[in-house]
Amino acid sequence: MAEMLSAIHTGPWNKPLDWSLNVTQDGEPRVLFSRSVQSGLASFPHAIFSLFGKLPTELQLDVLRFCDRPTLFQLMHVSSTMRIEARKLFWSDPDVWYHVDAPWLLAGGFPGPAYHAMNILPYVEQIEVEFDHMTSVLHDSEPSIGEAQSASSWVIEKRICDLWRTLRRRFPRVTHVVVSESHPRGAEHTPPCELKMVVQMCPLGVTVSASILQRDDVSCLLERNLWRLAGDASVAGEWEMVYPDWRRQSIILPPKEFRGLVGAYQHIDYQFQRFCSRKWAIPLLLIEARERHHFDERCEPFRCFEPTCVIGFERAGKWALHAMRTRHDEKGQGTIPPEEFRHRFEQHEAELRRMRKRDIEGALEKMLRDWSEKTSEEQLGAEQAFLHQLDHDPLYAHGRPAQESLTWLTYIREMEPKRN
Repeated sequence: MAEMLSAIHTGPWNKPLDWSLNVTQDGEPRVLFSRSVQSGLASFPHAIFSLFGKLPTELQLDVLRFCDRPTLFQLMHVSSTMRIEARKLFWSDPDVWYHVDAPWLLAGGFPGPAYHAMNILPYVEQIEVEFDHMTSVLHDSEPSIGEAQSASSWVIEKRICDLWRTLRRRFPRVTHVVVSESHPRGAEHTPPCELKMVVQMCPLGVTVSASILQRDDVSCLLERNLWRLAGDASVAGEWEMVYPDWRRQSIILPPKEFRGLVGAYQHIDYQFQRFCSRKWAIPLLLIEARERHHFDERCEPFRCFEPTCVIGFERAGKWALHAMRTRHDEKGQGTIPPEEFRHRFEQHEAELRRMRKRDIEGALEKMLRDWSEKTSEEQLGAEQAFLHQLDHDPLYAHGRPAQESLTWLTYIREMEPKRN
């Protein structure tokens, strides 16, 4: 159940419901890279670029500074004269943070386990490195495949050094990093000591902050805080909170090319992740739809849908807060969209069912069926082709022998019951 309000718009509304909304299981929004550069216009008319090109260079640069991300992205690809400046502004946007999983960096940052494209990483300047649970990940002797084990302080320091070394190698232009944790903590907690170690060991030239999820004592909801170490981050210092409710545009890096046998297998899991992110967003969309129905350019107070609850709502935002705190949106009419949104919700859920059937269940069933129909010799050949791609395709390199990679181990575990 989502426990964060940051994905719900509570008015005033100047855009329709975001049916492409992706959230984490806690309700924290994530934005697909493709969505973040999508403009309301299919493309800009050529005449606009012609007029723009006739402006003095200094004026062109001034105009660029007021362009949004979709416009800058188009300029990067269609205007050779402004490409360099547009690229600088696009990748240095202070409100945009590119999401990277900490276990991937700890495992060496190899292309194979990653589902994101590698070719844009050298341009990224602002990164959010996310740990699920800071302590368990750093104490894990093998973050990608092993079970959590206690590690000595020098081992943890080495892993942190490896993390920063990998990050600088993969993201050579990085200037700002937020190290975040998605494991909820109590309102009285400051960032854990392991997080302080990560911040203190940050390399020169990179500004680093920390972010944790905390449960508010009053609302019982989760809020993401932003913290920094007072004074020089390289020496022992006390935490100070920068933002008690930190909201940002967290961008999911664009997917890599899913090619060959390995790519087809990984693509199923990638689609499953995207499906879950959109499925988790449905309760939040329902809450927002109810808010819009009663308070978008009108004021129609209503009461809670839980029969034993007598609380009423007279302005936007109150229902969202109440629903998230009590889960009363899961009762009675709370699970049913308002009439004006009902058809669109039905379409949205049908689209997700097709996605699950076609791209996840159907794709895996076909892969298993094709495998089961092979002779034992053909199955052995398919295994060797899978291993060969892991060993020789740079897009799927794991930094270890193919037979020791997590991708191979999970693949062969799924295929084994169908072996002839």
